Amino acid sequence: MWKKRIGETIKFSVIISTGTLIATAVWYLITLLTNGGDVLSAQIPYVTLWEILAVGILCGVGTELILYDCDLSVGRWLLRLALHYVYVTTVVLVCGYFFGWYKLSVSGVLLMCLTSAAVYVFTFSLRGINDGKIAKKMNAKLEERKKIRKE
Repeated sequence: MWKKRIGETIKFSVIISTGTLIATAVWYLITLLTNGGDVLSAQIPYVTLWEILAVGILCGVGTELILYDCDLSVGRWLLRLALHYVYVTTVVLVCGYFFGWYKLSVSGVLLMCLTSAAVYVFTFSLRGINDGKIAKKMNAKLEERKKIRKE
């Protein structure tokens, strides 16, 4: 059981880190373009890579802890999902502030919340696609077993 949970935590951490990396790349590009910077010679500070990984791990661990039990009523699942979103957004806001990813202002916080929401949707879209593939494989195996039993 622990092996599976650790594996799930790692999967979520990788997906969240990837989404955060993409969001960071987009924001760096927007910042460069609005400030008239040269995109081809632009550099992201080395420490930013570790910051992205730290956010991904913190959110991945929280994801596994909060969303672990899938056999819940719809109401409880939605409550956990809302709690999870608040957790993820709080991690992004707190870490982002201390990492200097945004300035503490209404627009800065709103843009970070918007970015967090985009990464959230990205993460769950990838997870949904993966779960759909797994479900398709499982259904195919079930159909295969039904055919064998009938023969």
